[in-house]
Amino acid sequence: MHHTISTSTRFVLALCLTATLWGMSAGHSHAQTSPLQSAKLQTSAAATVAGQMIDFAQLGIVEQTLEEPFSAVRLKFGLPAYWKLKAGAELQLHFRTFTTEAESDSENTVVDASAGELKVSLNNIRLASVPLAYNEEQVVTIPITTTALLPVSADGRHSLNIQYDNRANCGLGVTSTVVTLLTSSSFSFPFDVVNAPTDLSLLPRPIFQQSFLGERATIVVPDKPTTSELQAALLVAAGFGRMTGDRLAISLLPIAQVTATTAEDAHLIFVGKSEAFPILQTMALRLKPGPEGFTLPDANVGVIQSATSPLTNTHVALVISGNTDEGVVKAGKAFASGTILTGTEKNLALVTEVKANDTPPNVSSIERSFADLGYDDWRTEQTGRSQITYEFDVPLDTVADGEPSIDLFFQAKLPVYGESNMTVHVNDDEIETVQFSEQTTNTTSTRILIPRASIHAGRNEITINATIKAQNECVNDDTAEQWLTIGSNSTLRVPLRAAPPQSLSTLDLGAYPEPFDDSLTLSSTAFVLANTNPSSWRAAVRLASNLASKTNGESVDIAVGYGNDSSQDFRNTRNVLIIGRPAELPIVAELKAQLPAPFDAGSDEARDLTTNAIYRPGETVGYLQLLASPWNERRVVLAVLGNTDEGVGWASRALVSPSTLQDLSGNFAIVIADQVFLDGTRLSSPAAQPTATGSASADSSAAETDAPAPVNRTTEVLAPRQDSPLVALIVSFLIMLCVLGMVLGLSWWRGRRV
Repeated sequence: MHHTISTSTRFVLALCLTATLWGMSAGHSHAQTSPLQSAKLQTSAAATVAGQMIDFAQLGIVEQTLEEPFSAVRLKFGLPAYWKLKAGAELQLHFRTFTTEAESDSENTVVDASAGELKVSLNNIRLASVPLAYNEEQVVTIPITTTALLPVSADGRHSLNIQYDNRANCGLGVTSTVVTLLTSSSFSFPFDVVNAPTDLSLLPRPIFQQSFLGERATIVVPDKPTTSELQAALLVAAGFGRMTGDRLAISLLPIAQVTATTAEDAHLIFVGKSEAFPILQTMALRLKPGPEGFTLPDANVGVIQSATSPLTNTHVALVISGNTDEGVVKAGKAFASGTILTGTEKNLALVTEVKANDTPPNVSSIERSFADLGYDDWRTEQTGRSQITYEFDVPLDTVADGEPSIDLFFQAKLPVYGESNMTVHVNDDEIETVQFSEQTTNTTSTRILIPRASIHAGRNEITINATIKAQNECVNDDTAEQWLTIGSNSTLRVPLRAAPPQSLSTLDLGAYPEPFDDSLTLSSTAFVLANTNPSSWRAAVRLASNLASKTNGESVDIAVGYGNDSSQDFRNTRNVLIIGRPAELPIVAELKAQLPAPFDAGSDEARDLTTNAIYRPGETVGYLQLLASPWNERRVVLAVLGNTDEGVGWASRALVSPSTLQDLSGNFAIVIADQVFLDGTRLSSPAAQPTATGSASADSSAAETDAPAPVNRTTEVLAPRQDSPLVALIVSFLIMLCVLGMVLGLSWWRGRRV
């Protein structure tokens, strides 16, 4: 008996020791998750792929229809910047023809046996002419020459042009043929994987390349960023928002939360002083920082660099940095301007000075010719629809007064006058349609009155759509004689007056982004964030990108402050966006008397002023509250808050998502996921929206479709979940208890037998 128990005891002790050591080892292994600093450069798995078949649907190209006698479609698409295309590429064009017969008085009408032909070009290089037959479905394989693999678009995308020509049977009136290009058409592209380009002059490529794979970027900031470093981060987000139309999926993480997992498949953008990013010293940068920072001609110089990502050669790392806060902000402002001046080294730019934003003078009216606005005479000789857009700026804090107008000077020689015209739009409003006549062959002027409500502070657009009707559809439009000219001496006149102060009764969440977009440079906008919570920083990145995409100034001038600092001068001069959790933002307590739904001290739960009840207690919610600024009667405050970090994200997304923005109204709303509640009433549960949509515009003979980059919307990357190392120990302990119980039970049973 004694011997048996002793042996069992020794076995149990050994088992416990083994399990404990295993648990400690597991916990230690977990704690050693590879941080960014120790990550090794990896070659993408795509390097093993010799080529790839991509159909039109993957490229975002929808089904296209071409009608006789002349029509064309131009399809633009992007490929990954790290693909180096090789010889052997092919286009498999899948299409069908459908022909209908019309009644004819002639029994001897001769119809060509062919239904015409498709002329196929890639990047302006003719690839093939494909003969067509009536009522037939075909798949034609077309070789692509190496010359045609070179994109000609400034944005690096490829352009496929397909023309339908059936002039042989035009005008006979016997048949009508339609050609449908199917989305099962595809490209076969052999390629080698190379390093993503690091030329700063290519920006926003390759971070935003509009490829069918989509792109993501993560802004990396110090763990405890200064307000200047966060300002630079929002400037970078605004720069990408403006350059990409807010189609880049961009987020933010503190450096401590960036690992190979959290940054997987994302371009990295390091924003802040170099001392916060030791990884920079190991990267292939043209100008590497040392322990004391960069070697610069002046301490306050900003540094912009691009290099291969430390995680994968198919992505890049962008560095917006400097040795001082002033230098970092300079680099951020230079990047946000969209124009980065480099020297002989295309991956490095030093910023010594940033041009100050010019504040529009107080003027009583705008009177400028199109030439003064920077436009020459515009001329089109194409039948069909053509378009020209003129931009003009209205000073901040002013509104249109009197009778705004355009004195439009133009000439037109057209084959058909009665059905040809031009329509004038101001911003989104159609103002007037001008009909052409034989008298317009000579210079003609007409005064077009603009409703005052169609003009707003900031950037405005005058768009003229001209429609020229062809005399005979069977005549190739390129050979017809017609033209329209709009003179640069055309003059815009807009009387102005000072804008009235903001009124609380007129404030409306549904009008967002007004009034935050009333400045071309966002110089009327300030962000106030929680100083210890990255969730508020991520939400601010989302809003900065979206706001900048709605303005078109030559620079960006966003102000940033922390919510625990009450000395910010920008409160008196700017509209303020407060973002975060109320308990972490002392500025929210300052506004308690003005908030539509205030918060108790130290609480993240909003109260109903009428009933004093808490809104949605115990439930994760986001809050949107709009109020007149207590610091400036002409300004507003928008609080984007949440009782959790997730709630803050919901509130910010509601402002940038069209499906939820359209449901906002009034000055207070609760947001739960993709649902909006006003006065406690559920307004919507929007259906899933498509991640990408194409757009098409017609010219004289061709419709152009831009294949969208998939999932190119600003999204939030959540901070990585840190699994506790105690999990492995707990599991080990439970296993040990089970085994111990079994051994002791066996010993007891054997003892009973003895």
